[in-house]
Amino acid sequence: MRLALALSAPALLALAAAAAPTGCLPGDTRPEPASILLTVETSAASRDGVKTADGWEITFERGLVSIGDAALDGDACNAYANARYERVFSAPTTGAQKLSLVYGLGQCSLRLRLRSPSSDALLGEGASARDLAALREPGTDAWSAKVAGTSGGKGGPMSGFSGQGGVNGTALRVVGHARKGGIEKRFAWSFRGNVTLKDCGSAAEDGGVTTSLDLHGGDVREIPVTLAPEELFRLREGAEGLAFEPFAAADANDDGTVTLDELAAVVAPAAADADAGPGEMNDAGKASGHDAGGKDGGAHDGGGQHAAGGKDAGGASAADAGAWTAGAGATTLGDLVYLTLAPRTVLVKGATCQVDRQRRGGG
Repeated sequence: MRLALALSAPALLALAAAAAPTGCLPGDTRPEPASILLTVETSAASRDGVKTADGWEITFERGLVSIGDAALDGDACNAYANARYERVFSAPTTGAQKLSLVYGLGQCSLRLRLRSPSSDALLGEGASARDLAALREPGTDAWSAKVAGTSGGKGGPMSGFSGQGGVNGTALRVVGHARKGGIEKRFAWSFRGNVTLKDCGSAAEDGGVTTSLDLHGGDVREIPVTLAPEELFRLREGAEGLAFEPFAAADANDDGTVTLDELAAVVAPAAADADAGPGEMNDAGKASGHDAGGKDGGAHDGGGQHAAGGKDAGGASAADAGAWTAGAGATTLGDLVYLTLAPRTVLVKGATCQVDRQRRGGG
């Protein structure tokens, strides 16, 4: 035993000498960055309900949204650390919750992604592992199927789906009901695919609200993100822009539930027609088979060249664009809700964002 102890002492000394540092590593000599804390909260309408301009009272029962990959961009931006993860938030909730922290210096533009979550996505208050699994469940719908068969870029096939036929997880799910008089209509809508949100607001038009940031060392910023499901029903600009009558009229089988497929059979109302009554919508708003599923509402404008490829989509990759594409060609109410209004449920500093369908390599 004494010999073993005697032999172990030099060995321990040798190990200690080997472990001792030969010199100090240089410190980080870069200037101190600015820090930007992003928080998420739900809108008052999502918590308390909202009355539309045409007299419907909408109540939101449950919402799930996966958002993240916050990053700073720009030629004059020095991004120190971006956030390469998502959080799943449950709505409605009270109070602000942390989304992520990013760090940078210079003239930077903030971007976020509204996307189906990865397996290691973090969970916000009220969101469960079961919610995460539900959002990750692969599936397809009329919009993702249309995008899957289109071409992107310079006419070549979209490779991002890797032969999966437009199958995506869910980024946003909204469940609720609307009442007017003795009538109640329910809705439970899931929106699949991924979109990048950037250039939120306008310094000139939104009272200085913008995500273009001039960041200096030591700055501490907080940027609030609001989840506002009521924007799904904003058929015209302004405070009086919410309407539900066209949605109620779309319930073709009158079973009390308004589905996305039923919305796809209704022509998107112009702003002036947003508060049209059920009779008017039935006469003028029902799409024919050609309008809803053919050239006008399907493979061409709703999910084809204008929406998913070529000039309007900027040569998007379907891996990142998913089913959400440009809304300029939306001809049905379903197109309008799915392609244009769903991304607008995420407000940054109270302002809507531009949708970017370019492929991104991550935060």
